[in-house]
Order: sequence, then C-alpha cells, then structure tokens
Amino acid sequence: MGTTLTIVSSILFVLSFPPYEIPVLPWVALIPLLVALRFAGSTPSAALLAALWGLLSAYGITAWLPRAIATYYQQPFLLGLGLFVATSALMGASQYALFAAACHQVGRLRTPFFVAAAWVAAELGRCTLFGGNPWGLVGYTLAGAETSSLHMLERMLRLPVQVADLGGVYLVSFVIVAWNAAVADVVVALWRRHCEDSSRTAQSLRHLALAAGIVLLAAGYGHYRLTHLSEAVGEPTSVAIVQGNVGLGATWRAELYGRNFDVYLKGTMEALRGSPSLVVWPENSMSFFVEDEPLYRKAIERALAPSGAQLLAGGPSHTAASPPQYFNSAFLFSPDGEIVSRYDKEKLLPFAERFPFGAVAFLRRSFGKVREFTPGVDVAPLPTVAGQAGVLICNEIMFAPLPVARVRAGAQFLVNLSNDTWIGDDVYSLNHLAIGAMRAIETRRVLVRASTSGPSALVDSSGRVVASSASGQNAVLAATVSASTVLTPYVQLGDFFAFGCVGVVLLALLAGWRWSRPRAPTQS
Repeated sequence: MGTTLTIVSSILFVLSFPPYEIPVLPWVALIPLLVALRFAGSTPSAALLAALWGLLSAYGITAWLPRAIATYYQQPFLLGLGLFVATSALMGASQYALFAAACHQVGRLRTPFFVAAAWVAAELGRCTLFGGNPWGLVGYTLAGAETSSLHMLERMLRLPVQVADLGGVYLVSFVIVAWNAAVADVVVALWRRHCEDSSRTAQSLRHLALAAGIVLLAAGYGHYRLTHLSEAVGEPTSVAIVQGNVGLGATWRAELYGRNFDVYLKGTMEALRGSPSLVVWPENSMSFFVEDEPLYRKAIERALAPSGAQLLAGGPSHTAASPPQYFNSAFLFSPDGEIVSRYDKEKLLPFAERFPFGAVAFLRRSFGKVREFTPGVDVAPLPTVAGQAGVLICNEIMFAPLPVARVRAGAQFLVNLSNDTWIGDDVYSLNHLAIGAMRAIETRRVLVRASTSGPSALVDSSGRVVASSASGQNAVLAATVSASTVLTPYVQLGDFFAFGCVGVVLLALLAGWRWSRPRAPTQS
C-alpha cells in the first residue's frame, strides 16, 4: 500500500505544476505520501518511499531533461536519462529520504509543523548542496500562471503565495506542507481509531484546526498585500521585448558568428513603432563579441538613434588575456550604440556553461562541445532608463539569493534573459516563468523576462503575469515597468526562516534521541 500511495502522491504533485496547474492539488497532493510514511514499518522503508517519491516527481516535472541532454550533446537518450537519474538522486531524492528519516525518528515530537519544518530543511538542502537544484519546490505550485483571468476560487487558493516576501518560497512550502501533514495525521488517527481504538484523534483534529488557522492567516496576509502594493517610484517606463524564436545549438562554430542578428534588428524596428524607452533581447541574442565589432554596434545605433531608446541584450564577451576568459554577458547600449555597462553571469549552468568533471577523460570526450565560461563577480545593477536593472541570466532566476543580492545592491526591477530554444519544451519555459514570478513576489520587484522562444513576459510585484507572448513564435511584447525601492523582510533577512527550520529539526532530533535512550536504574 505504501508504494501505491507514494505513486499517487507524485502524480498529484506533478499535476500541480505547469502546464496542468490544477489549483486545489497542492493542498492535497502530499497527503498520500505522508500517510504512507506514517505506516512505514522502519526508518529505512520510510526513507525509500520518500526517495521514490522524489525521483518520480522529478521525472514528472522535468521529463524534458533527458531528451534535452541527448539533443544538446548529441548523445544517446539513455545517457541523458542516466544523467537525469543521477542528478535527481543526488539533489532531490536523497534530501527527501533524509526528511522521511527525520520524521520517523522524532517519535512523539512529530507534529504537522515539525513535518513542514523538516520538508523546508530538505528543500533548503536541495537548493544549496552540490551546486543546488531548486526545480519543483512545493511553494512554486502556487506561483504559476497568476493572471487576471483566474477564477475567484483559484485566486483564493493562491493567496498564501504572497507570504514569500516574508520568508521566501520556503515559507510558502511550509504553509502547504503543514496543511497536508495535518490532514494526513487525521486520516491516520481515524484509521487507527477504527482498527486499534486509538485516542489520538482529538489531538490530530486540534493540529488540523491550527494548520487551517495558519493557512487562513497566510491567505489573509496575501489579500492584504495585494490591496496594499504601492512600492512603485517614479514614472512608469515603456519596455519592449524582442523574442526571435531562433537558437544556436550547443557548440561554438565559426559559421554561427553573427547569426540571427538581423532577426533581432528587424524585431527591434517593429518594437520601436510603439516608442519604448528600453528594448530587451534574450540571452545569446548576439552571437558575436560585440565589444570587438564596431560595425555591429553601428547597426545597433542606426536602429536605436531615431527613437532614443536603450538596448539590453545578451551575448558573449572575453578578456584580452592569453588564454582569454569567456563570459556569458548582458550589455546595456545607449541610443548611439555605445556600451554603457555590462553584467557577466555569476551562476553558470553545469555541463552547459561549465564542465564540472574536466579531469574525467571519458566525460570530457563525450561532452567536449560544451561552452566554457568564467563566472562573473560584479552584481551591480545596470543603469537603464527604466531604473536600476538587476540582471539574471537564464537559470540564475531559480536561485533566490541571487535576485536578493541584486536588490540589496540597488536593483529597482529585475530582468531575466533566457535561452529556452535548446530545451524545446513549453513545460520547462512555463515552470521557469513560475519560478520568476516567485522571485518577483519575494523581492516585490517587477520582472522582465526575455526568452529566445517564449514565453517572454512582464510579471508585476504581486507575481501576476500582466503581459506575455506565445511560445515558439517570433514576437514583440510591449510592457510597462515601474521601479521600486522597497526592501521586503525576505530581502533583508534572506533564508533566515529556512535555516530556522533546520535548527528546529536538529533540536527535535536531539531531544528525541535523548528521550529514547535507556535510563540507568536509580539506586535506592
């Protein structure tokens, strides 16, 4: 029965994410798993069930990854599947196994709120250990597709996501898991009362009432924040996003130098008909070293100068040293085509931008086509006409400490430049957008997302997608950016709540260990 409940839970969990996004499922998806863990006969069996749940859920949410790996590196699908399983086991399944083991060990200290704290500790481990894997956290189930077309019930179910500006995505996860765990406790108590005449039902119902109170409190806070968002400063600025729907593949090849530049120039000319003050191109939109190419910069000037607009665009850069260092960069251009400022990507994607196992000859031969970049170190925002722009390139938006660092450095809005073309799957892009929406809520900053293949979008500081483009199309998206200077509690405190959950788990494990030790007999 435990395996069946675990599989059912993983299916419900996957259906909570894009593209399905059934809004009620986050509030019930974990119940079968948590019931299965309560009936597990031993700590190892509970850990195995949780690890199975982690692997199944990871595959359901990221089924595109093995195929993308195989296509990107021109390797057999089984090799992509093997890399996916190894990564998911190391940065997902193992943390959930530890979560289950902790819950099984604390004995009478196990409450729905301890379960929620232990889950948050596991998610923090996923996001920080071995380079971090923040994909598919529970809190993100409430962040997707927050648009003006949602029904009232859907909006109510998503209200607790607004507490992210207090404790980040981890606090959202805590609220959801606490409710699921409280319901699971009631199910277990009623079953045991029926079978064993247990007296724990009343306590489980009290925990359920308390968990319901936490959910209502979070929803009430969410309603308050949505009706009192007034952090914008200065005049709104018009922005245009050019989505070229073209890609370059995985390799550096001479024949690709300068490829697709005309696509983005043409899109820019179309965008400028709407008189934007800032035009944004995605990651890798420039397939050349723009700092070395005065003719390319002249073409940018000819496009921008009549309107006086700035351009923010992604492309490679390099140093003059020997051997040179290469960077995945974002450039801010003035209307005369001159480079005003540059940001170099800080968090590089393993296997796609950096090779973590360069000393392993077999892997080097198999994945030798990978681009090798050097991580940037300067997180200062770019001084755009719309305000100070905190730039995050592609996967950087997934790691909450990075946008927090941008905001602490003075960013008044966020820009996410992404290359989604090589993935070739809308599920990835939709989940990526949902994660970006969570970052907007945490920092209360407008997010401009420019994607090569879409959806490109503007997300407001409540996490609502106010404008978006269709995927897989050449498109120009017009939007309006309002700068902000507010510093949310989450920006000021960072992951304090999540680390607090780790402390609670460690203290409970220590207390449970002490209580479980056999006591020496007292001498009379």
